[in-house]
Amino acid sequence: LGAGVLLRRSTTTFAVALCLFAGTIAIAAAVSIVYPSFIYRTLLCAVLGWVVLLAPGPVRGSSPRWIAVLAGLGLIATFILSGFADYAFYTGAYKQQFRLLAEDTALAATFGFPVLTYPSVTDTLVRVYRPHALDHGHASIGALGQLPDLSSPGGQPPAALWLAYPDGGYMQQAIAQLADRGYRRIMQTPYTGPLYLDLWALPNVRLGRDVKINGRFAGSGRVARGWALPARSLLISVGRQANRTLLVGNVPPGEDEAITTAPARAQQLFALSFRARDHLRSGMMRAFLICMSPAGAFLDVDPNGAGASIPNDGTWHQVMIAALCPRDTATIRVDLRNSGLGILGLKDVRLQQRLPR
Repeated sequence: LGAGVLLRRSTTTFAVALCLFAGTIAIAAAVSIVYPSFIYRTLLCAVLGWVVLLAPGPVRGSSPRWIAVLAGLGLIATFILSGFADYAFYTGAYKQQFRLLAEDTALAATFGFPVLTYPSVTDTLVRVYRPHALDHGHASIGALGQLPDLSSPGGQPPAALWLAYPDGGYMQQAIAQLADRGYRRIMQTPYTGPLYLDLWALPNVRLGRDVKINGRFAGSGRVARGWALPARSLLISVGRQANRTLLVGNVPPGEDEAITTAPARAQQLFALSFRARDHLRSGMMRAFLICMSPAGAFLDVDPNGAGASIPNDGTWHQVMIAALCPRDTATIRVDLRNSGLGILGLKDVRLQQRLPR
């Protein structure tokens, strides 16, 4: 009704309102076909067109009275529905974690590894919330997902790199190129958006100083110094006594775990690597790096709630995961679990620690 009244009064005003309302939506959709660009604020201008189309209806002017009455009732209904929408926003909405992503990326940049961002998204967000975080060691991914050359003057690629990026777009091409260059994702932090901050590393690289955790399970009998081992475990020696393999058995539905801890602090980066082989008839291995408070509460669990796993093929696999410990961290926990039916083999466990510069 409002559109009809507006068209009768001024075709120019009607055209402007139509361009603001339907035109904004159509242009955003058309641009997205060429380049992923839709976000909610892209359509904010459409609200102006909607208001211009809605407002003239209740104003009678030369229009019949029944049109003004119907338009007025429609306007009241619109206000009521908008009130329900506002209530839903205030009770169920969440705040976008743009600032948190920027702060974590700024912290990541202090560890000396290159930081890659996606243009017009994470690049912009980090620069807005932390203006100088990307002043050093930063590079942008190409608009179509092309990776820049990060090699040193001697031609050596970085041992690890950070990647701050949005979901979708051309990021799958960039991630595929990282994998082709030999990098593995060893940490991923998700944010609303969805946005992500990953740490990628080359296999068998040194990322920091070694933390003493008795990664070769040295000890006597069924005891490995510093480790809490399950009852269904066995330590076997191949060669030197100080270099032993841990075999962890399990019978579901429970899971048996080998655990050790080391002192830690907030804003420290830890990388765990080890070799694992499973002979499981069902289930899987689950490996975690857990940042803990002084009271023993779990503050951060990496890589995620499911844990890192390996293929059930009976061969040895190199596993690597990382954790960036948050505020109030006092301890880092290495947690290696057998949650399947059968035997899990573990050896050459190594924990490294890297401090921000």
